[in-house]
Amino acid sequence: MGAKVRRKKQEMHGNIFWVTMSDLFIGMFMIFATLFFAFSMNTGQGASAEERQATRECVEVIAERLQEQSISAVKQLENGTPAGDENGQFESGKASPAPDAKPQNVKPSDKKKEAVIENKNAELQEKSADVHKKSDVEIDPFSGMARISELELFKLNSAELTPKGKQFLSKFIPIYLDTIFASDLKKYLVYIVIQGHTDSQLFRGVHSPQEQYMLNMNLSMNRAYNVANYIFEISKNKPYYKDLTHMIRVEGASFSQTIKKENGKEDYSRSRRVELRLVLKEQNIDVLKQFFRGAGSKYEKL
Repeated sequence: MGAKVRRKKQEMHGNIFWVTMSDLFIGMFMIFATLFFAFSMNTGQGASAEERQATRECVEVIAERLQEQSISAVKQLENGTPAGDENGQFESGKASPAPDAKPQNVKPSDKKKEAVIENKNAELQEKSADVHKKSDVEIDPFSGMARISELELFKLNSAELTPKGKQFLSKFIPIYLDTIFASDLKKYLVYIVIQGHTDSQLFRGVHSPQEQYMLNMNLSMNRAYNVANYIFEISKNKPYYKDLTHMIRVEGASFSQTIKKENGKEDYSRSRRVELRLVLKEQNIDVLKQFFRGAGSKYEKL
């Protein structure tokens, strides 16, 4: 009898060990999967080939319609890399080479060729800077993200839209949303995230780093909120108005994602911006759901 009791206790300890280890591995997988899919949604890298194609085609149409309304748009990847030519014309799928890229077949001893390359790189940098000064909006052809800066949408340290800001949004937003909801991209669209950003310049007065960050967080959030609210105001008569009521999300990023110049210094005017980000359906999420269904009812619901 004593031997049976000891055996049962050993079996119970062994089962508890494996149950605990399995829970640990599943928990670690959940964390990894959540981070991965959050990253994919934010960058568009998790999108299917059909979603990417629909996004590129939609962005091309948006660019054409913006040009018709005398709104300057430049093709720009989210990481700041140019994805089109310097005059804002859109070429599907082509990305410009990095300004500092040098052909590998150029010999270091050939000073004349190196001088020519450096001059061309300098010209590219000047043209790139000039494009951003002239452009009203930057659009990523792969994610559909629209970045609005340089337009004085808001006064300094204010979240209230200026008349100039409202005038621009009244022209840009209908083109952007009308095109999206009339295209194949609509069937993949889950959310439209309005994201506010500030530069890293400090508020006057004595504030700790945390207070500075949170003051800018509040400012960026309120700016995104006011843009979203204005979008609703000018979209009341649109057929997709009700869709917006469960698609639009608002985020504030403070100065966590500032934009840098070619020399590595912060570009204050471009850092002060509002971005419209498209979150598309993730086909790979079905695989994740199937995994958790197989793991048991405890992890079935995401």
